[in-house]
Amino acid sequence: MNKIFKTVLFILSILIIGYFSIALIYSKSSNLKNSQKIEEKNNYLNSNVNILSSNEYSVIKSKDRVLTLELDGRKTKVYKDERNDLYDKPKDPLTGWDDIVEYNKVYKFSDFYEDINSYLIRVELYEAGYYLLVNKTTGEDVIVPGKIIISSKKDRFISSNSDVVSGFSENGFEIFKLENNHFIKEMELYPENWGPAYVIWSGVDEVTVYKEIYSDSSDSMSMTKPAGTVKYKLNNNVWTEEK
Repeated sequence: MNKIFKTVLFILSILIIGYFSIALIYSKSSNLKNSQKIEEKNNYLNSNVNILSSNEYSVIKSKDRVLTLELDGRKTKVYKDERNDLYDKPKDPLTGWDDIVEYNKVYKFSDFYEDINSYLIRVELYEAGYYLLVNKTTGEDVIVPGKIIISSKKDRFISSNSDVVSGFSENGFEIFKLENNHFIKEMELYPENWGPAYVIWSGVDEVTVYKEIYSDSSDSMSMTKPAGTVKYKLNNNVWTEEK
């Protein structure tokens, strides 16, 4: 009897020691995971400070969602993301919509054009967006529909965007002249039944627009198809379509 009691006591001791050992291991593992999560979060916050720089420009996107552009003369220009006022409100009980984004206007660096000393900033909205061209010399900015192509003389540029499918963004192109460090719009065209798939400078004062239209054909993966070209030429400071 005494021998059986000792055996049972020994087994219980082993079980108790095993239980506390497992609990200790779990606790250390949980603390390690929490530490890793904190470290990952801190790394994310640190990586959220995006710094781009070269001999020509400097761009900083800080943790408080401010985009800072370096201008000439040791000046800066800032753009701050706009927070959605509806984000913290409960979802609409009638519609059930709960997909409200936290920020409904976000500024992102897209490109820098050394030839005209200007930044291109992408402004992202909820389901659309546009671009801002920012003059590094003066800080002047202008809304443009898309990325730009600079002329060979570097005194003009084209900005275009095609959206013949969703209609969420601009569908057209604009031509600007750069004069005395100012952006002067010379022409804009926003057609209803076609879009500028891409635009090129086909001459010193001539542009060629490659058109596209919406296509619902099941034979193609694309929802657009080519629709020919159209040329515009600068005559007496006026852009006219070449027939």
